[in-house]
Amino acid sequence: MYDGLLRLNIPRCVKLVAYADDVAVVIVAKHLDEICRLFDITFEQVNRWMDTVNLQLAKHKTEAPHIRYSGVMLDARLNFKQQVEYVSAKASAVVTSLARLMPNVGGPKQTRRLLLSSVVTSVLTYGISIWADALDIQESLKKAGPVYRASALRVASAFRTISEEAVCVISGILPLRVLAEERRTLY
Repeated sequence: MYDGLLRLNIPRCVKLVAYADDVAVVIVAKHLDEICRLFDITFEQVNRWMDTVNLQLAKHKTEAPHIRYSGVMLDARLNFKQQVEYVSAKASAVVTSLARLMPNVGGPKQTRRLLLSSVVTSVLTYGISIWADALDIQESLKKAGPVYRASALRVASAFRTISEEAVCVISGILPLRVLAEERRTLY
């Protein structure tokens, strides 16, 4: 049924991506004015096609406040606030699970603890080369920082009263801001 929609004669830099009963309009352009112009053209053609097949557009579903693309949450302003919240919650769950394996007293040696904490680092820093600028915002750092610090505390077998800088030195891991900057320049 949707083959006709995907075969519409739309501008070259516009792609229609369909999955099940959803269709996304992807526009690549350098300027916002150009994106708006291309969207208007495409939207008009899609509306005409929908009229011919007696379908109606659910206008309340035409806007997405944020989307997940390749595991990275993108929002309209590209401030990656949703991404920081998403990875912080996910990494926090991993820290909680790993805390059972790494009690402060006893448990695995520091090298094994470092290996286990690398899982938290991987979850927390997925795609960070794209969204590292979000950590410059204090609110974002307040969400991601404690999760990363909790992981470092487990590696160092330290108590919560130790400073973040000290726990990073003792555990042998880079502070989150330094790691973000390193990955940003690397990629």
